[in-house]
Amino acid sequence: MLPTPSDSLGIFDALDTLTVSLQDSCQSSASSYFGNSKIPWHAGSDKKGYITLWPSSPNSGTCWDVSSKSSLTHGGGGDSQAIANMVDYAITKYGVNRDRVYLTGGSSGAMMGNVLAATYPALFKAASLYSGVPAGCFVSSSGGVDQWNNTCSGGQSKASAEQWYVSSLCFPTSFQ
Repeated sequence: MLPTPSDSLGIFDALDTLTVSLQDSCQSSASSYFGNSKIPWHAGSDKKGYITLWPSSPNSGTCWDVSSKSSLTHGGGGDSQAIANMVDYAITKYGVNRDRVYLTGGSSGAMMGNVLAATYPALFKAASLYSGVPAGCFVSSSGGVDQWNNTCSGGQSKASAEQWYVSSLCFPTSFQ
């Protein structure tokens, strides 16, 4: 049984809040970040009683798939759907409040966080992401998984706000 402590504001209750931590960079893993004492989510969940989910990329080199059509499409399969399924399982299994599901990530995890926010917008209340690129920036013309894009990563991709707004492509039914 998980502890049920609350912070001084009373905003965290056990089994009520879920933070999805997508911290792994392309040369790392979720377990290495989980063991890093400088990452606050592990200690915070132990002390405050909220749940953290630490998915790890299944791809070679450990980068998340942020380039294939399957990951860039709601319900299309790929890494984004696998993580969304994990979140749905945690919500059901542990009684998490759907209005208290948050997403954080860095590097490849930030890129996947942007993809998740675009493909599963109703699943996350908020996201805090750093050192990543926008959803769709790494889209692969070959359909490959885990494809690198020097133009995107080098900051050379230029587009209007409408062109960057790929959520309607990732989850078209939510905008009709």
